[in-house]
Amino acid sequence: MRSFEKVKINFYKVKNQLEKNLNKYHYIICVTINGVKSKQMHDIRKFMRNKASILIGRRSLINYYLKTELTYLYKTWKILIQGIKGNVGMIFTDEDPKMINKILDRFYLSAYAFPGNRAYKNIKIKKGIKRLSPSQTPFFQALGIPTRISRGSIDIIDDLLFVKKNEVITISHVVLLKKLDIKPFRYGMKIVKVEIMYSKILKRDRELDLKYLKVDKEQLKSNLSHVIKICSITDKQTLGFSNSYLSYNIYLINRNIFSYLVNDVN
Repeated sequence: MRSFEKVKINFYKVKNQLEKNLNKYHYIICVTINGVKSKQMHDIRKFMRNKASILIGRRSLINYYLKTELTYLYKTWKILIQGIKGNVGMIFTDEDPKMINKILDRFYLSAYAFPGNRAYKNIKIKKGIKRLSPSQTPFFQALGIPTRISRGSIDIIDDLLFVKKNEVITISHVVLLKKLDIKPFRYGMKIVKVEIMYSKILKRDRELDLKYLKVDKEQLKSNLSHVIKICSITDKQTLGFSNSYLSYNIYLINRNIFSYLVNDVN
């Protein structure tokens, strides 16, 4: 009976948190959390305590809350979790999504490969002397890796592509990568969708293009200045603008670049 009451309390706690956040914050950032460790999650929550509210749950459960308990929000926000499988994280915030993305990048962790998983990228082994005993040479030979003995250690002769992208990782792969202390994968919260609760510029809710997360203000200013400098040299009289006018327009571009990178939500 106690366990049932505990589940019931937790149910309403999550439901109330979801309802409160959907009506409070300016941005909803959906992230994948596959492979994220509990300690990693705790550190992210702690760091963003005064910047954002984080809700973690299964996609099906959040969809259930919206569909049955928060029906007035379902039509607007069902798009939030479309295309996301398994566990989903929702970050509610008023901060710039670029800043949130930088914070999440800081908490990415390197990890060893696991047998049975598919490699989401190529795994390469660099040539050179490895601090391994020559007695382990047969293991390398069994995997078809050319080696020689140098300075009392195993020396891999050439760089090689050890595991191809989308190839299934075997136990032998895992053992060798651990021997070489290679952690080929990185795990963390990855942003997959950003929703603007209400855009003052566009007068309605919008989905933000993820390209916005990679926009570099300083690089944008530098590029614009370079182009305008070249133009002013080639045809100074035609352009005829002052530095203050240039600065003002760069300010407007940086301020409104947000609006250029939003997509209609169908």
